[in-house]
Amino acid sequence: MSRAPGRNSVPPVTLLQAYRQISLGGHSARQYQEYSSALLRRLAATQPDDVIVLPDLGCQSLSGGSPQGTSATIKYLARAIQLGSTSVDDYLLLAELYARSNYLPEAVRILKQGISLAPYTRELYESLVSCPT
Repeated sequence: MSRAPGRNSVPPVTLLQAYRQISLGGHSARQYQEYSSALLRRLAATQPDDVIVLPDLGCQSLSGGSPQGTSATIKYLARAIQLGSTSVDDYLLLAELYARSNYLPEAVRILKQGISLAPYTRELYESLVSCPT
C-alpha cells in the first residue's frame, strides 16, 4: 500500500517549532540547524506573516549581533505580537530588546501586555520589576 504524497506529513510550521524545541533542549542542535534554516527560508517566502515564523526570522537576524539585526528582530517580534502571538517568549525577548535599545516605555508596555495575556507567568513579572525606569 502506497501513501499519497503529502498525506500524513507534518506541516512545515509544526516542523519549524519542533526544530526550535530541539535546539532549545541542546539535543544535537547542529544536526538540525541546516534543516531548520532551509525550512525557515522557505516559510519566510510562503508564510511571511505567520506568528511562528516571524520570531524565528527575528532570532536569525539577531544572531549576527549587529544593531541592524536587533532592529530587524524588534520588527519581526512586534509584528508577531500584533498578529496575535501568544508566546510568552516573544514578549520577553521583545521587551529585553527594547530595554537594551533604551526604548524603556515600549519594554514596559510589552511586558504589561504579556502579563495580561499570561498573568501567571513569573518571568514576565521578574522582567517588569528589573526593567530600568
